[in-house]
Amino acid sequence: MAKNAAPLLLGGAALLLLATGGKKKGRATKGISESDSPKMVEDGAGGVVEEEEPPEDAEMSYDDLVKNWEGPNGVAALGRFYQVRQGDTILDVAREALFGSREPRVEAWERQAVIDLSIRIDCGPFNQSTNGRRKDLLKPGHYAVENGWSQKGVAFLPIFPDNRARLSQGKPPSGGNGNSFPYIWVPAINPQEWSEEGQVTTFGMNWDDDGNGGYSMIDPPPWVIDLGFDEDVEEGEVGCNLPEGDFRRMIESAGE
Repeated sequence: MAKNAAPLLLGGAALLLLATGGKKKGRATKGISESDSPKMVEDGAGGVVEEEEPPEDAEMSYDDLVKNWEGPNGVAALGRFYQVRQGDTILDVAREALFGSREPRVEAWERQAVIDLSIRIDCGPFNQSTNGRRKDLLKPGHYAVENGWSQKGVAFLPIFPDNRARLSQGKPPSGGNGNSFPYIWVPAINPQEWSEEGQVTTFGMNWDDDGNGGYSMIDPPPWVIDLGFDEDVEEGEVGCNLPEGDFRRMIESAGE
């Protein structure tokens, strides 16, 4: 089971303590010539330090970031956002993300993999914060709720604000009411466990945080988390205690 590391605090009108855990990513090293040696800058205390390179996403507009972090041609993909549409089910999304097709799976292990990914979609703290609803609003197939992992799941209904548009404008996502289908994060899963064992797990999949430890890829990348949440996100517990780690966290109002 993955280790539970220190929580990450979100800014904005609502705060979410996100799970971090698993292994930190290593950094590749290479020989450095004089021409590509690191740039040194003053550290404000009379010394010099190596200038940190901005993350790849830093120079992109929010609209470009959203497009960059969606699956190709709007399909569901692992480690990407997906805009739910009329007629979608959570199992459709999980099948497409894992196998590239929404056709029902024949093999028992494939059917279980689809269920396991659907549980992690429903259990992602971010997904629950913005799109989570109680059982009475959920369609059949939400195994996270049906099997007792969570009291909430992602409602595949047009009852939410347009969070894709909000993120594209650099606005914090909302958990209130509206007329749009949910905009969800499909967790990234461990590729080695998937390719070798056919297992769906987020164990070891963490966003790097400049070497200081990140948080789980069951949630979207840092540029999203940094936006915080709109004040209408409901307070209370989100997430689940999964086999690879305890992702239960609390939503709290930041107050005035």
